Amino acid sequence: MSCMKHNLKILFVLLFILNSSISYSQVFSFSSLYEGLSLSVTGNYVSSASIQLYPNSYNLVEKNVFDELKGGYGYGISLRKKFFRDDLYIGITTEYIKIYDNELTQLLESDTNFVKVRATETVWMIPIELSLIFNVPSITDELRVYLGGGVGVYFGDRIRKILGMETETKSREALLNIHVLSGLEYFFEKNISALFEVRFRQAQYRVQSSYPTNQAVLNGVTYDFEKDLNSKVFIDGLKLSLGVAYYFN
Repeated sequence: MSCMKHNLKILFVLLFILNSSISYSQVFSFSSLYEGLSLSVTGNYVSSASIQLYPNSYNLVEKNVFDELKGGYGYGISLRKKFFRDDLYIGITTEYIKIYDNELTQLLESDTNFVKVRATETVWMIPIELSLIFNVPSITDELRVYLGGGVGVYFGDRIRKILGMETETKSREALLNIHVLSGLEYFFEKNISALFEVRFRQAQYRVQSSYPTNQAVLNGVTYDFEKDLNSKVFIDGLKLSLGVAYYFN
């Protein structure tokens, strides 16, 4: 939650800078700040994610080893500001998304045997995405269709758990990538709309983590496994959002 609060502060700072840069007047006024401004809150679903287990490997087979994860849910907030034209907007979006998958397995190795055990992955992500959004000409005043795209920076973490042991994160690296989006809004009041949005992106970040040990004892047999994990996480599934937007004027 502290990360979300930090990102909300960044959103408002960016919005203030944006408004100052496109204002036609040198004198600041609150009316210009709210002109063409909207705030939306959404519930989100991401269809899937994946973890590249050996992203730095020189072995092509090993480099292409992934754990595929199920989808997950989250919530988000977005600010949009009219940009020069009535049909063009700049949008800044952040969210919190979490995926939990306890149906994975991991192979442990001893001197003479192998054993497969249950593994659990928990990943979460908080992006900051900047989008340019174009409103498509619509037939009715109540229905608005829009298209857009832009760039985002993606922060996140990964925790893996086996046999009651879980990894401790040593470092995280946010990465930059692009996204495209489309959506529609239905205005049931002058300043209030319900919205549905589809977003495609290649959100990714790096995580270095480690287990407290590299051995486990099962039925009197000692098995070895990798202690240090250097992974790349992709929250690259289809993102669906449903929410409500408020237009300040």
